[in-house]
Amino acid sequence: MIDDPEKTDRLIAELKASLPVETRLTQILMRAIEKQTPDLATPDSCNVVSIFYTGEEGGIAGLFNANYVMSLMSSSGLG
Repeated sequence: MIDDPEKTDRLIAELKASLPVETRLTQILMRAIEKQTPDLATPDSCNVVSIFYTGEEGGIAGLFNANYVMSLMSSSGLG
């Protein structure tokens, strides 16, 4: 499915307007972070402080205040 540019722009704007957003990290994400950065303490929660669109294949991504980037959702799945 090809992203609708207008819907995507609106969603990005709404997400950015609600920042920062506190979030808990899933166990799967925590393990992935620990595997990539074993010398750093991995928090169980943090804030999403930035949102950006990575294109149709990458979807919407967020930057945590702990300097970790995570894909939040695929905007191509939004109707």
